[in-house]
Amino acid sequence: MSPSTEPAISHYLEQIAARVEQSIQTLGLSSVPVPDAFSTATGEIAGTPVKMESFRYTGNAFDTYTVAYLRNPAQGLLSVTVSGIPRAESGLPILGLDYVGFRGALSLVALDLCPVHETYWASHCEAFLKDLYEHAQQLVQRKVPGFTQGVFSASAIFAAATNSHQCQQSTHLAERLLSHAESLFLAANECALDAEQIERNREQIQQWKRAMRTNKKEHSAL
Repeated sequence: MSPSTEPAISHYLEQIAARVEQSIQTLGLSSVPVPDAFSTATGEIAGTPVKMESFRYTGNAFDTYTVAYLRNPAQGLLSVTVSGIPRAESGLPILGLDYVGFRGALSLVALDLCPVHETYWASHCEAFLKDLYEHAQQLVQRKVPGFTQGVFSASAIFAAATNSHQCQQSTHLAERLLSHAESLFLAANECALDAEQIERNREQIQQWKRAMRTNKKEHSAL
């Protein structure tokens, strides 16, 4: 794509952001404060002035549901990131969504429902993610980052979208992931998990958080 198509990339990101905001309402999540040091950050990325805003929610079986938007005054929305952390007692997966639009393309399309309780994940997520992954093969495949090992699923999507068809396809993938996550979390009941399983769930969530801390570069870049 040429730079003249960058507003179209922002348009796709706005579609995804609107679906994320709709999901927050569908799930009935409640806003919780974000420390000032993390709620807003400004700076430059590759010479482009940017502003990142982060929001956090809780509710249903979510311990935290964090959303971050990166914007440029001229180009509009540059990225949409969602991290939905379940309560360890639920056994539900971790929701991960990350879309980045730079240089006239969606340079990153990352989606997953990361396993927390293997048995639950195999029953409620595995087949869905395999199908989502197959549809994502229409996109440009990216190398799976090393930090995901042991925390992301085998069907985690890491791709890019470099033309309008791929960009539209990527928005459909986001819509499907969010819809599936909504169905899981809205139907969540307290599982009859023993203390040992809950502790294993908690450690898996902590392992995911440690992996993400090694990967996240936005604040340091800003």
